Amino acid sequence: MLTLPELQRIASEAHALRPLISCLREQGYELNGIARLLALADPPETLLTRTALYSLVHSEELSARPSPLGTLAQLFLLACPVDLRAYASLPAPVRGLCERYGLVALDAQHARGRVSISELDSRYYLADRLFENRGAGDIALCDTSALVMPVHESSLRLLRFLEPPRGGSFLDIGTGCGVQAIATRPACSRSKAIDLSPRAVVLASINSALNGLEIECAQGDAFTFADGRRYDRIAFNAPWSLDYRAPALDARSSPTANVARFVDSRLELLLSAGGSCELWSIFPLPQGDGSAQQVFERELGRPERFLIELHPVREGGFHVAPAAIAARKLPRGCYLLQDPAHAHELLAFLERNRIQEVLPVLLRLRLAA
Repeated sequence: MLTLPELQRIASEAHALRPLISCLREQGYELNGIARLLALADPPETLLTRTALYSLVHSEELSARPSPLGTLAQLFLLACPVDLRAYASLPAPVRGLCERYGLVALDAQHARGRVSISELDSRYYLADRLFENRGAGDIALCDTSALVMPVHESSLRLLRFLEPPRGGSFLDIGTGCGVQAIATRPACSRSKAIDLSPRAVVLASINSALNGLEIECAQGDAFTFADGRRYDRIAFNAPWSLDYRAPALDARSSPTANVARFVDSRLELLLSAGGSCELWSIFPLPQGDGSAQQVFERELGRPERFLIELHPVREGGFHVAPAAIAARKLPRGCYLLQDPAHAHELLAFLERNRIQEVLPVLLRLRLAA
């Protein structure tokens, strides 16, 4: 993982990395091109949601049949070590940029990427890597406590849920690597992206520059942020982690409570009349407490202040269905786990706290008249 000073150096010289983005485009480094290279039967966007699985399945064949596109995919998407001969086949200016800015690390036999680079809708996003493929079926997860996630399932779902902006101002809260702000920027008059993490702020700034966009990126806490302005559109990829090693679910800091606290304390200050806020999170639903919307509205101080649309997402890596909890068997690739070996701990936590379902939700909120 790049250090914060390394990222800050890149941010100060982000224009110098644009030839790398041009090379990625020329080599077909985009979801459709990589999906064709791997002969994927699944939709190309699954490259961003099942990345570790595809790394396990395809790393050996890419090494056996080296190509510039395959080498770039191994370095920056699939997190595989690359033979130095394959790495040397990349254009010299690209290798020079990668080495100058520390995007790759070289040893006696291999080159390894130190960042993730994702393409989505013709935009490119630098971020931290979630895992390292060490070979022989060994996937090592990175420490997620400080990293800035690449484009992944929650950011994709939130982006596809957003109503297309029609001018006006846009605020991206919990921006991460900047996906929501960057993807919507051309349709907005001004955009601001905030995150509590200094790494995220720097990465969002880098990515806005790499994509030739002007976005104000600043450090800010979702629960205290105010800049004296209102925004026509707000997107919030809300905190979702479950501390399943704790003896009990803290009702005051659960994902549901955090979303309600944000809506209660910030939305009327930040959202313009007639504007909308779209939000993604997960709700751990206790047994016998009603629907997700009923649980959420009970958390709000005065829900009548808002027009609330709640859309449950009963699929994907964040969902744990009642049947899975009852059978004590988590779905493959569950994103709630910090380590695959923790499955029994998560299940015990859910049972101990009488959680009947872990439900991803998309919310659309407007101010009531």
